[in-house]
Amino acid sequence: MTKDLQGKHILFYGLIREEGFADFIASELVSRGATIYCLAAPELTPEGEARLRARSIEVIRTPLWYGIKDDDYPESFKTLKKPEDILAYQPDEALCASLIESSATSSLEEARSIFAELSQRTGGKIDGIIHIMAGGIPRTRGMMMITKSMLGTNDPDRFISTAEFIKSPVFKCFVGPNMDLVTAVSYDHIFTAAQELLSANPHCPVVALGYQGEHVVDTNGRFVFTSYPGYLVGFAKNLLQSMSQTRRQQGYQAVTINLMGAETASTSAFSGIEYYILNSLRQLEISGKVDTATLRQQCQSRLLEGVSTSDVVGCADEYLFSPQMLNTVGMDFPVHSSLEVLSLTMAIEQKIIGMHKDRRELMTSVISSHVKQLMAGHFWDEALEATEAVVLLDTKRIIERL
Repeated sequence: MTKDLQGKHILFYGLIREEGFADFIASELVSRGATIYCLAAPELTPEGEARLRARSIEVIRTPLWYGIKDDDYPESFKTLKKPEDILAYQPDEALCASLIESSATSSLEEARSIFAELSQRTGGKIDGIIHIMAGGIPRTRGMMMITKSMLGTNDPDRFISTAEFIKSPVFKCFVGPNMDLVTAVSYDHIFTAAQELLSANPHCPVVALGYQGEHVVDTNGRFVFTSYPGYLVGFAKNLLQSMSQTRRQQGYQAVTINLMGAETASTSAFSGIEYYILNSLRQLEISGKVDTATLRQQCQSRLLEGVSTSDVVGCADEYLFSPQMLNTVGMDFPVHSSLEVLSLTMAIEQKIIGMHKDRRELMTSVISSHVKQLMAGHFWDEALEATEAVVLLDTKRIIERL
């Protein structure tokens, strides 16, 4: 394991948000001695910047913005509610194309300014760039209704499958290009905007965070690779991996590291991700390489009397190893949502919530933090050792390396 990072400069291309994946990775790299930089998003407050600085994380103030801004969406889009209206909505294609092109152009110029400033602050030295852009789904009222229709309802009259949605004009004009821009094009911009800096530092890894799924393990210790359905950003993540492959073939140390499901800022938008987190507890225990006694106690303190952590993990099994989910194994990523799977997802979610004292304090957050810490301890070495453009770093792989 690469311990000493004294004198190393590592940029997080995006804003490091508290308790997110990048937050844990940054803390690990700081503990090894690296100097960490991140970007200022529009929502970064002076207080937030001060908290980052207190943790030895420096901020480059250029407020990089990828994607269509909320105010640019027409009011008619923001008021969409019914599935038939969402699927039939006809965006102004010329306006959409113009907004995407404008965002791409202005973002690339901002990126050039960022790397010029970074080069000045580091004396032209860079030892790592970690791309941490999110999925790029706009937080407009219209998009929230669309997301709920695909991932948050078991009402046949309100449900939209992702397979159906990706054929719609809304996806083709608004959502798809926006996600591609934020998740993938922003990664590719690094190689253009930082070309001079990367040429001067040819061994600098340019790492992107991705997600394609992960391993889950049943009660007999058998592993299967799976992904949760309805992960719309998966299309952009496929493009991200393709761009990583292309840049690696050009001689760059480009790699996309796919991380396991865990609680993030968008966890609440993806019903079912918590089941993968719960399965990590079983994986850790089966391995015999991790002392989970304290972890179990912390989880148990959040449960109602008479409910055990094994009960909760077993409840997640009803979803993870259901016929509906096992039927998705081996499907091309991303796996599409279906009303059958979503109904199962929501029913089990209510059962799991009902096992806890407080629905806002689930044992998933305890497990998630533990797994993120394990992941952060191996992340940088995975990036340095990667011989392929795509690496899976899930709980199973971490355990194998302990």
